[in-house]
Amino acid sequence: MDSILQKAKIISLGFQWIESRYFYIENNAKLSWTSAENTCRKRGGHLAAFDNQKEFDAVTAKLHRNTPYWLGISDRKKEGEFVSESGNRPKILTFAHGEPNNQGGNEDCVDIYNGVMNDLPCDLQRHFICQLDSEV
Repeated sequence: MDSILQKAKIISLGFQWIESRYFYIENNAKLSWTSAENTCRKRGGHLAAFDNQKEFDAVTAKLHRNTPYWLGISDRKKEGEFVSESGNRPKILTFAHGEPNNQGGNEDCVDIYNGVMNDLPCDLQRHFICQLDSEV
């Protein structure tokens, strides 16, 4: 019974099961990277990173085309060393050609746009993707 209630709560928060775990795709609000991460944490998760290519493909298939989404990957602590919010090296990094480039010296947060990643200033407003579990 507890598992049914837990699942109902997860779904009521807008999460959906995609491939191997729950994700929340925000298509309405646009937030800075930090605000998006805080919003994910309030929902019980954090900005997403992907476990494998199948999961990456399944999630990106649900995203709106020509729309950027924040991911839970950044090099805010050390330039050029991208880590997920759990502090681990991301398992999937699919940067666009010529990226990451840290243009202007302040591109530390990663978004996904039409299936490829880019490093951008963290204060830009983007839609975002949350994941429910705490480790990636």
